[in-house]
Amino acid sequence: MSCFRRAVAFAAIVFALVLPITLYSGLTAIRTNDDWCSSENPADIAAVASHVGAFPLAYWSYDSALLVSLPAGAYTVVMSGVSGGTGIG
Repeated sequence: MSCFRRAVAFAAIVFALVLPITLYSGLTAIRTNDDWCSSENPADIAAVASHVGAFPLAYWSYDSALLVSLPAGAYTVVMSGVSGGTGIG
């Protein structure tokens, strides 16, 4: 199973949430990202975003994105604010 999830913090929103996203299987964190360009597969993330019709991520935009292949199962993606920050994610 392939999964593409991204979270975007918009600078134009006053209380935008600067966020990492974390993928969990049960209570175990599998992967975390807070800057898609520093992920292990940024070119793949950009290609999949384009393929599915998502708006493009600007290079070095600090948006969070994960692209992972997973076996069948239950997973959760959690968005959280840096240092406990709150806002719109």
